[in-house]
Amino acid sequence: MASCIAVRWSTEETETMNNDRQSSGLIAEERVRLKLLERGLDVARPTLYGPIDLLSIYDNQVIYRLQVKSASQRGDYLRYTFTVKNCYKETADYLILVGLETDSYWVIPTKKAGKLQTINCAPGGNNTFDKYYDAWSQLEK
Repeated sequence: MASCIAVRWSTEETETMNNDRQSSGLIAEERVRLKLLERGLDVARPTLYGPIDLLSIYDNQVIYRLQVKSASQRGDYLRYTFTVKNCYKETADYLILVGLETDSYWVIPTKKAGKLQTINCAPGGNNTFDKYYDAWSQLEK
């Protein structure tokens, strides 16, 4: 027989969780911005809130729309699970996934993610998306 446990979060706990998520997202965006600048790319932030977090600009000509997602490690493993359910190829060109604890990055074309809800990645891993680990050169074409 299955049992169900209901959890009710207080307003304060919910606000704290939302603030932590928002802070993690902003930290990830800033880390990506710095990585792009270090590689000699120009970076812009869209003025309006929407599905694009950053724009990378290469050689004053090529502009890519970037969606940045962050995740924290789960347990003792170096594997990250990123929620990408709202990322579609019509709104962004690349997903930049940031593993916060290990300062790890995956640069994935959104068309490769399709309509997945989550993506699992690990530094040095061998799953479908691990080949995009530190694949910044895609943004320099």
